[in-house]
Amino acid sequence: LLGVFSFVLGVDVVQGESMRPAFCPGDIVIYNRLAKEYAPGDVVVFAYGGGDVVKRVAALAGDRVELGTEGEVLVNGEALGGSAGEVEQAVKTPLTVPEGSVFLLGDNPAASLDSRYKEMGPVEARTVLGKAVLVVRRLG
Repeated sequence: LLGVFSFVLGVDVVQGESMRPAFCPGDIVIYNRLAKEYAPGDVVVFAYGGGDVVKRVAALAGDRVELGTEGEVLVNGEALGGSAGEVEQAVKTPLTVPEGSVFLLGDNPAASLDSRYKEMGPVEARTVLGKAVLVVRRLG
């Protein structure tokens, strides 16, 4: 039973401030490893830079993403809300999210390395480990 559980579900611990206020450092995210389809708004865990990272899906393959002059993100012409201020080293927009990729953002964009930056850009969907299904808040 434990083997089946670990095959289907994964566990990750939130690091940093990029997902505040929804997720805080030390929160435990349980994710479904079998989920391979994602929708905007879904929280996912993906492999990046030798570790696992928690971010929110903002756009899917084929969606058009633009960054406004104040760092706001528009997907297919619709503003996602909020502003991160100017983003240095931003990806060139408008861009169409490539096939097999997703565009990921942190909930706290001022503290998030995410798909807005050239360093990361759209993320290959094959690096997504799964979709969050439960968060366990850290104590203290």
